[in-house]
Amino acid sequence: MLRRSKWIHVASTDVRVGDLAHQALWARLNAVWHYLTLAVHESSDDPEYVHNLRVGTRRAKAALHAFRDWLPPRRARRLRRQLRRIRRAAADVRDFDVLLERLAPWAAAECHPARVALVARVRAARREAQPELEQAHRRCQRRGFEPQMDKLLTRLRWRGAGRESGPDLPSVAHRRLRTAVDKFFAAAKGDLSDVKRLHALRMRGKHLRYAMELFTSAFDVSFREELYPRIEQVQEYLGVINDHATALAHFERWLDEWDDPLLAAPLAEWVAIEQAGLRKSRRRFDSWWTQARLRDLRQRFQKALSVR
Repeated sequence: MLRRSKWIHVASTDVRVGDLAHQALWARLNAVWHYLTLAVHESSDDPEYVHNLRVGTRRAKAALHAFRDWLPPRRARRLRRQLRRIRRAAADVRDFDVLLERLAPWAAAECHPARVALVARVRAARREAQPELEQAHRRCQRRGFEPQMDKLLTRLRWRGAGRESGPDLPSVAHRRLRTAVDKFFAAAKGDLSDVKRLHALRMRGKHLRYAMELFTSAFDVSFREELYPRIEQVQEYLGVINDHATALAHFERWLDEWDDPLLAAPLAEWVAIEQAGLRKSRRRFDSWWTQARLRDLRQRFQKALSVR
């Protein structure tokens, strides 16, 4: 299968922003349709299709936001709504895939009836979530996701005041990155002991990453090779915390909702496992995410955004 790059690259900053927007939106929206089709028809072969779909919808949303001043508003709104529906439809499917990756080896290691029953119940929940994703796919087919995408791209043009072609690439790149950077560091301020605050920081980190991927051509090579990996590292720590928090929420809910004595013990075991994992991952992040590291990251962004 053709590898899809996360980077949107142009050879020169003299390229018109509208041309970059066309390249980025074509790549991002095509990736969504590609992985949506695979997630619907072949996700049993590879659960990463659903993961790639979720990531793809976020990257496409970021591109629609970054180039909003070049887009026909109504068509952009329609695509944003479709992306939101797809992402929500894939949410539980992805959560259950992640849980099964951990539960299946655990059950296989000790083939106890309760463990096997829990894995079977989660597999059933995964199957029950799949039709929502299939419905989202059918809805996109009915509403013409690909024709909508093509019409959006043919109507790309600068819609603001000033020059006919709009501002140059360095100006747009610095403005969009400055906004994403400011929001990221605003989320990093204060007490991060609350899981919801950590999740907000994680989401701001995602938005920053996706903006960096779109505008890497406007910056020197250190932006991509040195600065971007630092944001990725933050995301890795926060991703582990989020995985434990998400799994814990599912297990606690099932412990309350599933009236099955056979499942009570393994569910309680996994609640304890995820609670311990959540505490451990938060301690690791707290010891790594120091004020010195935060200050260094802020200074690196300030330096990158000061060069024009």
